[in-house]
Amino acid sequence: RSLLILFLLTLLVAPLAQAQVPTVPRDAEAEMIFDQAIRAFESGDYGMAARRFRLVYTQYPLNQKTTAATLMGARSLMREGQTAQAQALLRDLVDSYPTSRYAGEARRMLSGDGALPTPARRERATLGIALPLRGDAGPPTQSFFNGLRMAVDEHNAQTRGPLIEMAFRDTRSEASAARSAVRDLASAAVIVGPLFSDAARAAALEAESRGVTLVAPLATDSDVSAGRRNVFQANPTLEMRGRAAARLARAALRARRLGIVTAPGVSEEMAEAFSDEVRREDGTVTFYQVLPSARSWGDLAPDDDAAAQNGAGVFADSDALYLPVAGGDAGQQVAAGGAGEAFDLNAAVGALSQFNEVPTVIGNAEWHNRATAASARLGVVYTNDFFLDESSRDAQRFLSAFRQRYDTDLSRAAFIEQRLAVTGYSLGLYLIDAISSGRPVGTFLRETPRDALGVRFDFRGGNVNSALFTCRYPNGQAPAVCTP
Repeated sequence: RSLLILFLLTLLVAPLAQAQVPTVPRDAEAEMIFDQAIRAFESGDYGMAARRFRLVYTQYPLNQKTTAATLMGARSLMREGQTAQAQALLRDLVDSYPTSRYAGEARRMLSGDGALPTPARRERATLGIALPLRGDAGPPTQSFFNGLRMAVDEHNAQTRGPLIEMAFRDTRSEASAARSAVRDLASAAVIVGPLFSDAARAAALEAESRGVTLVAPLATDSDVSAGRRNVFQANPTLEMRGRAAARLARAALRARRLGIVTAPGVSEEMAEAFSDEVRREDGTVTFYQVLPSARSWGDLAPDDDAAAQNGAGVFADSDALYLPVAGGDAGQQVAAGGAGEAFDLNAAVGALSQFNEVPTVIGNAEWHNRATAASARLGVVYTNDFFLDESSRDAQRFLSAFRQRYDTDLSRAAFIEQRLAVTGYSLGLYLIDAISSGRPVGTFLRETPRDALGVRFDFRGGNVNSALFTCRYPNGQAPAVCTP
C-alpha cells in the first residue's frame, strides 16, 4: 500500500499542465480540498477521502486537480468496497478526459491490471487529537502531529488491528477551547493533547468528568493528572523528575548523603521532591540551599585557600550534590552561563571547580550535551526524558522515512523539532497498541511499560510516566551516553 501511495503522489505532484491543455486554470479552494482528501486517503479514512475528492470534480469548474481527484476518488471507492461506483467513475474519466495522463491509469484499473484488491473490512477506532494550531504553538504542533501521523499510517498499512482514524480539534491554547475539543472528541478511544499544562489542565477536567482517556504529551505540572483516573501525563512531571534523580543517586551512585542547591520556582519544585524521596529511601539531606537568584552562584566559591583545601565546607559531608536546572534558556546557560531567571550554571560550575574536593553533581535534562571542560571534573550524572541514538537502526529508519515524507532532516533540525516529531511517533504507536489490545486504554497503559524510540513509558506507579534515561559524559565530553 505504501508503495502504491508513493507512486500516486509522484503522479499527483507533477504539474498537471503537462497532462492537460495549458489553459486549465488553478483553483486554490479546490486544491485545498484535494490536499485534505489526500491526507484522509493516507490515513485510511477512504470514505472521507471519496467525499472530498468528489467535491473537487463535481463542485468546481474544470481545474488542475479535476482529473487527479477523479482517479483518486475511484481508488477511494475501491478501498471502501464500492467497486461498481469506482468503475463508473473511471469510465467517466476515460470518456471525458481521454488525453489526461490519468486516463491511462484509469484504463489499466478498468482492465484489472491496476485495480486494487478490495480489502477485508476492518474495525475502526478513533484517535482524538486536541492540539493548538495558532501563534507560537503552531510549529511545535506541526512537528508533533507529523510524527503522530506517521505512526497512524504505519499501522494502517498493516493488515492487523483496527483501522485508526484521526479526529483533530484545535485547542487554540485556550482553556475553553480545550474543554470544547474534549467534548467533541468524547467518543474517541483515546485523546492526545493538549501540549502544555494550562490547556491540558482544563482538558483533563473535562475528560475526567466524561470518563474519556486523555494523554497529555508534554505537560509537566502535577495537577494535570493528580487525583484522576482517566488522565495520563506522558512527560514526567517536575515532581517525578526530582524523585527519579534521588533514585538515581541511590541506585547508580550509592549515595546516601545528599546536598541540594536550587533556586526559587520550578527548580525548587524538583528539589523538594528530591529531598522527600531521599528521606523516604532512608538517606540524609546534608544541606538544602535556596539561592536568592541565579546570580548568587558565585557565593559558593571558597573564601580562601584553607576553605578550598577542606573541600567546600558543607559540601565535604555529602556524597553527591543535586543541582536541578530549569528555565527557558537553561540549556544555553549550562554551556555559556547566560543571564536570566534560570540557573547560571557557568558560574556554578566555575565556583565549584575552585574546591579541591567536590561531590558528584546530579543534574536533570537541561544538562544534556552541555558538557564543558569545567563540568567534566564534577562527574555529572543526570536524568533525561528524551534521548535519540541516531546511529541505531530504528532511528535511521525513522529519520529516513520522515525526511522522505516531510522533506525535513531531523538530524539537522532544532532539538525541539526533533524531540516533538519523535515523541509524536513513539507515543502514537504506543497508544495504537493500547487501542488494538482489546483492553481499556487506561488499563493497558498501567500494565504495559514501553522503551520506544527516543522516549520511555512506564505508568505502573500511577498516571504519570516515571521512565527516564540515565546519562553520563564519557571522559567528561559530549555527546552524552544515555541508558534506560
